[in-house]
Amino acid sequence: MALLKHPSPPFLSMVFFLLLTLSSALDMSIIDHNLRQEQIKTEAQITKMYEMWLVKHGKAYNALGEKEKRFEIFKDNLKFIEEHNSVNRTYKVGLNRFADMTNEEYRAMYLGARVDGKTQRLEGKKTSDRLKNF
Repeated sequence: MALLKHPSPPFLSMVFFLLLTLSSALDMSIIDHNLRQEQIKTEAQITKMYEMWLVKHGKAYNALGEKEKRFEIFKDNLKFIEEHNSVNRTYKVGLNRFADMTNEEYRAMYLGARVDGKTQRLEGKKTSDRLKNF
């Protein structure tokens, strides 16, 4: 009982620190909940994101149905991004100019992946060929 009548300064400091820590933890859980709610997007929001992404990256599709096909791929990639970033990892991923490509398309076009047994890699000139005229 004597402890409660005249609490010592270290005891008061510890109680204050404990209350501050608990209130911060509660506040962080609210922020985390809000972030999760923001990740749930409507079809209209995703369509708007896609249209803005098309403009930003200067994308235009000529083939009939190509824009719709690319939109479905974009949505799949967006879902992957949100799922990946929802887990505590050392890195985050995001939308870039390749967001309308499947992994297979990206690998075939930029990583030299084999499609039907043929390498799709673009071969660069050798250094000696480039410096021939100098």
